[in-house]
Amino acid sequence: MKIHKTALLLAFLSACSPGDSPAGAEQEPPPADPAQPSVQAPVQGPTLDMTKGQGQVQEPAEEEQAGAPAAPKRPLTPAETRFQEALALIEKGDAAGTIRILEALRQEKQATPPMLSLLGAVYLQEKRAKDALDVLRPLADSQETDPALLYNAGRAALALGQAEVGQRYLERSVSKMPLSPAGRELGLLLSRQGRIIEAYRLLRPWALRDNDLETKIIGANLALRLERPAEAEEILSGLPEKEPAIQLLRAQARIQRGDGKAALALLQPLEKNHPASFDLEVRRSLAEAHLVAGNPAAALQVLQGHTGNHPSLILLAAKAQRQSGNAQVAMTTLKPLVDQIPADGKVVGDPRPAAGVAVEYGRLLLGSGNAANIAGAVSLLEKATRLHPGSREAWEVYAEALTAAGRAQDAAQAKQKAKEIADAATAPAPAPARPAQQAEALTPNLIEAERLLAGGDSEKALAAARREIAANPSSVRGRAMEVQILLRLKRFPEALKAADAAVQADPKNPDFIYQRGAVQIGMRKLSEAEKDLSKALEMAPRHTPAMNDLAVVKMLQNKPAEAQKLLEQVLAINPNDQNAKASLENLKKMASAKGKG
Repeated sequence: MKIHKTALLLAFLSACSPGDSPAGAEQEPPPADPAQPSVQAPVQGPTLDMTKGQGQVQEPAEEEQAGAPAAPKRPLTPAETRFQEALALIEKGDAAGTIRILEALRQEKQATPPMLSLLGAVYLQEKRAKDALDVLRPLADSQETDPALLYNAGRAALALGQAEVGQRYLERSVSKMPLSPAGRELGLLLSRQGRIIEAYRLLRPWALRDNDLETKIIGANLALRLERPAEAEEILSGLPEKEPAIQLLRAQARIQRGDGKAALALLQPLEKNHPASFDLEVRRSLAEAHLVAGNPAAALQVLQGHTGNHPSLILLAAKAQRQSGNAQVAMTTLKPLVDQIPADGKVVGDPRPAAGVAVEYGRLLLGSGNAANIAGAVSLLEKATRLHPGSREAWEVYAEALTAAGRAQDAAQAKQKAKEIADAATAPAPAPARPAQQAEALTPNLIEAERLLAGGDSEKALAAARREIAANPSSVRGRAMEVQILLRLKRFPEALKAADAAVQADPKNPDFIYQRGAVQIGMRKLSEAEKDLSKALEMAPRHTPAMNDLAVVKMLQNKPAEAQKLLEQVLAINPNDQNAKASLENLKKMASAKGKG
């Protein structure tokens, strides 16, 4: 049976050097060596975020500055040799053999955390989610856990229906490695919860570069819900022309662009032949396309006898009636829905239908010219902007109502808000953290580098990473791995040279700029580190690892207030960031001790 590469390669990434001690009693993961804290250690002194084993910043020794060769490796222990056998079995697709070796190591209390991480990943691949979580939970509950293990623990918890636990693990994984596959899983989870803005932020990079159809369809749908048709079309680019779900999304993007005729051209074949489950969406999209094309009679024909109790179809029927000159009929059609509009958008998963009803009815009231109706329109449209603050139409019609009510200043503010939304919709899409064309396959060099890292052979892993870069200079994973390995080896000057080369190869990648900043912390080049980390945050304002490391810089610069502000920003983005929580608590303790002194 073929092993799932993403899950297992992430498990490889969690592997440490052969010197790792066995996990022993798994319920109590061993404490981190204070001389070598792991990724994102709390702020008690300098830390690094992406550089496992480099958390405590020390002044590089002279021989390190000169790039002296690493000390000779010791021979593998029997347990490590068996682990290498397990890795070889994975390459052959032998999950059962891998599990047999790793279970034996676990029973003998010889399994290191990387070995347990791999065991959990293989359990998960074999649909043994309970066994996976039993192995991974004790390690995942430690603050020092790496993002790969957290990712697999999150997947296991979700498979067992433990949504809250799974979400917490995924959030922690993303906070440690922003472009971890955990971001995709978390994005899908948040999309099911109706948290579309957060979900889209996480899913968009994956939707652009991933070949998974589900991710692309959900990503494009979220883009359309956020009224970003150009981004939806970018995600859908290159997908099969005759796939019904994809054609429907393409048509909806054309509708949002105001091109009703193009939308109809895409929809008419679907109208004749589509799955029964698509009927509501096809009918709704056809009616919208006819309205955008200026043909309300055709929209009414599509909707006739099919509106039922569907608010979106009833709303479209009312719009068609208004455009046909039957305003009073439109008001009668909408009135039952108006009476059901909630005061708070949080009580509905998708606020667009309720806001749309409020906007359309407010427009009808406004069109009557009656003073009492204008006052009613203002009240209803104000509610629409609260229900769906991202709706340009709601703000535009609200501005018209405010003008009619003689509130010129408020109307100007509403117009400005509508303009901001329109400008944001037409602005070029922000580049994903790693562009689609850089979604490289798992090449033999990369797989070999991961395996060597798992076995603790950093020098050979570095050689494999450099072979990948020589063969493919645009390899994001290869360049990031080169820097990471050099940091692990404490070869700071080489790491800085590699980080500079990565930035030069892709100057718009915030992760590369962040990584260079992390290297500079290790070299005590604090002003340069501050510039890079700040620039990474300009490019990716929610890049929490950069915030955490910039907090470290501020601490080293004796600016605890600024460090505290950064850590609070991290927690505002991700309340479950355990590193930021611990660091903030340490800052407060330090301030309290200083006050008492």
